[in-house]
Amino acid sequence: AAAIAIARADKDLKAQKESEQRAREAVENKAAEQDGRDEDSWFDDFFADAKQACEKKEQKQEPVREEKAKAEKTEEEEEREKRRKAQEEGKQALEARLKAQKQAAEAKKKQLEERRKAAAAQVREKSKSQAAPEEEIWSDALVPAKEEQQLRQARLSWDECWEHPCAGERRSNGSAIFCGPCDGWISMGDPFDHRDF
Repeated sequence: AAAIAIARADKDLKAQKESEQRAREAVENKAAEQDGRDEDSWFDDFFADAKQACEKKEQKQEPVREEKAKAEKTEEEEEREKRRKAQEEGKQALEARLKAQKQAAEAKKKQLEERRKAAAAQVREKSKSQAAPEEEIWSDALVPAKEEQQLRQARLSWDECWEHPCAGERRSNGSAIFCGPCDGWISMGDPFDHRDF
């Protein structure tokens, strides 16, 4: 109980000191404000001439500052205008390039289409020309002519320029070629026709 009473007494003492401190500070602040007001009026009277001279000088320099600011603004506007024009020119150049690329792609597409049409027409013509003899094959007059043609195209000797890594000896009658890896003779369909090897 004594400890509680001591604690309360300390607490009351602290609160009293704090309130006294606040009161002192308030009085000092009021005094400082009044002194400051008195000093301000004295300084205002003392520096009034210098202040007026400075204000006049600033008023004279204000038009110069305004002109300078206007000049800077016009320079900035000119710079912005230049940048805008350059951007516009770049944009137009890009659009022109894209347009040219598109036209080139369309021209290439047309050219490919024309080539396809021409190739298709050639295929149709070939098929028509090949279809016509097939129809005539049934004719007895053409059969002997075709056999004669085969006889004319038949080889009579081996092609001396032809080479194959597996090819060995060749029969003199053109009926077969010896295959080294197979260790045997490979028969030819037509005499001296190495394409069957």
